[in-house]
Amino acid sequence: MDFNADLAKKICAERSPRDRAHYFEGRRKELAAIRSGLAAATEVSASIFRIIQGPPGCGKTSLAFHAGQSLGEDAAFIPVRHAHLKGDGPLLNRIQSVAERVPGKAYAAAAKWAAASAAKFAGQPLSEKLGLAAEKAALKGLSLLIHVDEAHSLPDQALETLKDLHIGGVGEGEHVPTVILLTGLQHSRVHLASHPGLTRCGDEATYDLGPLTAEECCASTGRMLSDLLPESSPNSISTALAEASSNLSFGHPRHLLSAQQAICDELLRVNGSLSDVADSNIESACAQKRNHYYRSRLTEVTRDPLHLRAIQRVLVQLATDSIPGGFGHILHMVQEELSETGPIPPTKKEVRKIAQNIIARGIIQRENDLWAVAIPSMASWAEDMLDPVNPATAPSP
Repeated sequence: MDFNADLAKKICAERSPRDRAHYFEGRRKELAAIRSGLAAATEVSASIFRIIQGPPGCGKTSLAFHAGQSLGEDAAFIPVRHAHLKGDGPLLNRIQSVAERVPGKAYAAAAKWAAASAAKFAGQPLSEKLGLAAEKAALKGLSLLIHVDEAHSLPDQALETLKDLHIGGVGEGEHVPTVILLTGLQHSRVHLASHPGLTRCGDEATYDLGPLTAEECCASTGRMLSDLLPESSPNSISTALAEASSNLSFGHPRHLLSAQQAICDELLRVNGSLSDVADSNIESACAQKRNHYYRSRLTEVTRDPLHLRAIQRVLVQLATDSIPGGFGHILHMVQEELSETGPIPPTKKEVRKIAQNIIARGIIQRENDLWAVAIPSMASWAEDMLDPVNPATAPSP
């Protein structure tokens, strides 16, 4: 048996940014939409937008990076931060700096074009050689996929830059077909539409990212196991582990990564012997990881223990009752729960801040004009945490 312990340790130690997954499966509809956007961008002088929105940890960043990798030489993938959207100059500099670090013809062309466009934009002398290089790059079919994360919190200046890109395209001189891929929480589309210049970013450009299917989860873990144990996979035990990872993740990519890390931990304990794997160890580790993840999500809203308990009660109520999607309804619910949990009545400011934060942080979201818990298993966890009999146990949603 050839067990790749180094790979298992690497997966266990991963603290990858956001929700990037080591193994990626599925999301065919969204990937096709990005590719179709790139094709459409060759027909117009404006940039094409694609908006991917969903709850925390649902795989938005993984999707963006996988899209970039899958395009190969069809487009240069450029991740940008909010600070790069302060105008054409910062964006072009970002395109150039990223493209210069990545090998391949697409990136070489992007670097030359961005350098030339930045020089034009800044009013600097442009050498004939550089100008010809930029023109040649554009004529060779240069395309860009620009990824903007945290789209739900883009500041006004960034929204204004996006408006310019949406209307007039990227850079100066030759038009470069560009898809602007925006990823963020469920209210990203609403936030973008709040800017008058972005009203054309309609529902047809927006994709709500839901759970992975059981088949996608199993396929992802199956690939991992094949890499870890190439001589013994697949077999009945590895198939059962892949199915277990699906059940323990509830289709949520962040939990799927936790399940895969728990499997790697257990394989390291038994030195890759599948027959010695204890399912209970994996289940317990996954429950602890979910517990840690949900607690960390809530402490981003508030660290006050009484307020945390009130939020947990809100989540439990939302899982059972149909609450209309107006802000006033959630404000009233938070007011009631805070009043029940604390000895001192909360101030209006406290109530409003918590109500706003649980929406802004993606803890709850609107679904079909009703409020819902963004990650359904989080409501089950909250209920277990409120259980007076055994509140500290690791939950099994």
